[in-house]
Amino acid sequence: MVAHHYSEQLNPAELLCRIHSTFPQGALPHQLAGIDQLHIGGIQASKKLLTHLPDSPESTFRILEIGAGLGGLQRLYTSQLAKHSPVNYITLDITPEFSQLNHGLNRLCKVKQSNVITGDGQQLPVSDNQFDAIILQHSLLNMPDQQQCLKDCHRALKPGGKLILHEVLRGSLQQDITYPVPWAGDEANSHLLSLAALLTQLSNAGLTVTSEQNWSAEALEWRQQQSRKEAQPPAPEQSPTNPYPLHKLSPREIFGIRFMKMATNLLANLQSGAIEVHEIIANKPL
Repeated sequence: MVAHHYSEQLNPAELLCRIHSTFPQGALPHQLAGIDQLHIGGIQASKKLLTHLPDSPESTFRILEIGAGLGGLQRLYTSQLAKHSPVNYITLDITPEFSQLNHGLNRLCKVKQSNVITGDGQQLPVSDNQFDAIILQHSLLNMPDQQQCLKDCHRALKPGGKLILHEVLRGSLQQDITYPVPWAGDEANSHLLSLAALLTQLSNAGLTVTSEQNWSAEALEWRQQQSRKEAQPPAPEQSPTNPYPLHKLSPREIFGIRFMKMATNLLANLQSGAIEVHEIIANKPL
């Protein structure tokens, strides 16, 4: 059901062909941000989140990202690292079409040692005590059993490992949520927790919360800016080799015409306080 929601109006092969034609020499993270930074806050939120990862790890640093979408967070992180930095970054997503696009964009951007897995975050196909960090960015909201996912994260993290969450949560005012939104077409397929419930589930999973920040104000400001941009006619990306340039990438490439209503509702939900955006950092105890 989740995979169908994201892939309903998506043609990965056609989209990759258009992107390759527009960026034959490869694309920079900001040029792809409209499709591979689908979360609230866009690329700036991702940059902020990545401050919790080392800039230049001294030994092989293993990362798992659950619900990675098209892999934009990984490409952003690896673009910031020195070429010799020993990082093993695995992305996992339940939508096969996203994995196909992830592979294609990695080839376009010349990302080496990419490991893309199609799988369920509630049943992690990884061994115990394997990762230094696990990242979930707008991922728990698509999982009916978040507690199982968090327990699996605890299992997969090394002792002392870090869980990094950037999640949409139920607002503290308990306002009704208006659908559709980018992660769900209706309430039956939306699995938002309150902040209190998520903190309890993290504790029950054996994880210790070290930091919690409410990013809702800046999330609202970002969505308002995006709405103003989306109201303007799209400008094509320039490419001297492409007579039919791709218009600037946006979530419409993923969601199709549905995105107009999704974006309107997302803004309304942020304004009413029906949803909030939080960053939470937790550790697996030594």
